[in-house]
This record gives sequence, C-alpha cells and structure tokens, in this order.
Amino acid sequence: MIENGRWSSYIRLYPKAIITLIFVLIFILCAPSIQAEEKATFGVVVGCSRILRAEDVVRAAVANPNIADIVVVSKTEVIVNGKAEGRTTLYIWDSSGRVGYDIRVCDDNHEFLSEIHDTIGLDDLKVRFAKSTLLMEGTCETDAEYERADKIAKAYAEKVLNLITVLHPKSPPPPETIDASQVAADMGIEGVHVRVVKGAIILEGSVKNPDDSKRAEEFAKLFAPQVLNFLDVETPPEEEVKEAASEAGVATAVAPSEEAVEEVDVENAGDEAEDVPLVDSDAELRDRIIAALQDPDIEVMVVDGTALLEGEVPDDYRKLRAEAVAKLYAQKVVSVLQVVEAEPELPVVSVLPEEPPAPVAPEI
Repeated sequence: MIENGRWSSYIRLYPKAIITLIFVLIFILCAPSIQAEEKATFGVVVGCSRILRAEDVVRAAVANPNIADIVVVSKTEVIVNGKAEGRTTLYIWDSSGRVGYDIRVCDDNHEFLSEIHDTIGLDDLKVRFAKSTLLMEGTCETDAEYERADKIAKAYAEKVLNLITVLHPKSPPPPETIDASQVAADMGIEGVHVRVVKGAIILEGSVKNPDDSKRAEEFAKLFAPQVLNFLDVETPPEEEVKEAASEAGVATAVAPSEEAVEEVDVENAGDEAEDVPLVDSDAELRDRIIAALQDPDIEVMVVDGTALLEGEVPDDYRKLRAEAVAKLYAQKVVSVLQVVEAEPELPVVSVLPEEPPAPVAPEI
C-alpha cells in the first residue's frame, strides 16, 4: 500500500515527466522494428518474371500472392512473377536478418515506363525499352540526380543503359584530342613538324633561329603540358655572325653548341614524361616505342614494363632523343646505346694507267 501510494504521489507531482519517459521507452523499443520496415522498390510487369538477387536466402514470403508470386530457386536468387496490377510486400530472410521489398506490379510496359518516369521526376526524361534493356535519355543538373535516376531504373529493370547528360558535373570533361596538323598550321613557323604521342607534343625539324624554337615550344604548351623540343637551329655562316657582331659593336663570343642545348631540353623532357602510365602488354609497349622512335638503327626490348634500348647512333643527340621518347611510354628505360661517329669519307682518287711512251722516229 505504501509503495502504491508513493507511485501515485509521483504521478500527481510529475505527470509530464512520467508521460515523456513512457514515450521515450516506447520509441527506443520500437526503433529497430521501424528501421527494419524500410523497403527497397522492385518492379515487374503483369505476366512477366524478374530475378531478385540476394545472399544466403533462408526463406521468403509475399504478403499478397494474388499480385505477385515468388519462387526461391537458390540461396542467391528469388523469381518474382507479376500476376495482377497492384503493390505488395516481399520479405526475404537471410543470414543477416530480414530484408523487405516493395513489389510494384504494372499492367503493361507503358504503365511501367510511366511509373519509372514519375518516380525519377526529371522534366525532359525519356525512358523506353530496347528488347530487355531500359534506355534513359535526357538531362539532369548534378551527379547526384544522375545516380538517383540510375538507382531507381535498376529497381525496375535488370539491364539499364543510362544516357542522361549531366549539365554541371563535378569532374571536368575529358581533354580534347590534339590535332597535330592544326597545331602546326596555327603555329605558322616554317620547318616545324608536329607529332602527338600519348598526349605529348613532339616538335621536330629545323628553324632559322633560337627565337623560333622557343616560340614554337611556348605555343605547343598551350595545347599540351608535355612538349619535347627536338628542333634543330640552323647555324648562320660565320661571315654573317661577324658582320652582325661588328655592327652591334660587341666582340664575338663562342655560343654553346646545339648538342648542349638540345641535351638539356631532352633530359628535362624525359624527366617530365616519367609519370605517363604504362600499357599492359610488353609486346604492345615495344611496338609503340618503335613506332614513336622511327629509327631503324635502334633495337627495343621490353621486359616487365622496362624498356631496353640497344644499337648504334651517330651522335649524342639521337641517343638522348631516343631515351626521352621511350620515357613517354615506360617508367623505366635502360639505354645501352652506343655513339659511333661515322668515319669521314676519303676522297676517291682514280689512278689512271700510265700511257706508253710515244714511239721515237728513227733518225735518217
């Protein structure tokens, strides 16, 4: 009696607190069951069947078998047969618990597509079936809308081809293909030949002065971050150099050789190209390097992604050029190229046979 009287006094003194506590206890006890009632959508057409894939299926049950019938064919597949238009609930028990599905059965494909369209909710969305594949076309604003549409479509069809265009994607669009002939035409420098190899621009040929070489390289960098400058600078005659120096009133100085200038450019270009990804096959990698080198004197061998260059070249420039081009394809390049200077050609001296002495007339 005392205990009952004490509880009665508590209820009279703190009615709101007691009621709040009761609601909190009810919410805590019912929260797991409420969360378990969240169901994924699964659509099917009347008279058609779809396979619902799960994991470790123990048993399955459908609320209204007159709308959809089910057949458990294995531990990973449940066949859902559409029988009549309407909605029902399917429960599948597996090793992790119970999973619920909202089964939607449509009368025909037209109604089926209309429901997909309304559920996704994009204004210019077009949905249609091409045999067993659901095609979606149209536009959306963000990547999230694209992913949501794709997820909803896959709840209604096994195969989905999502052709929706995202107007404002997070990631930038892929880089455009570089047209070598267009770059050379826009550059407008005589004697410059442009090649594009794996997104890198290679400049070859000869120009009249170092300024043209530098201008060509700077222009090429507008189209690609990696530019290999293999341009030769024509050496002016010594008389023109002296005349220009005398007119300027300065003494002539020895300029660095073209080989030294090109050596720095080639080495730097090779280092920049080391981050280019490799191709999968050693044979394919070898063929690509050979096609890019265009040098029959150099033999290429590729083992586990490492390129080995062998052969004889006439100068250091061709050796460094070959190594730089190979680094566009392989992260590791081993070069055993030998520089063999060509022997100077000796003048051809023709030896004429000695003419026999003219006969001497006898004295009379």
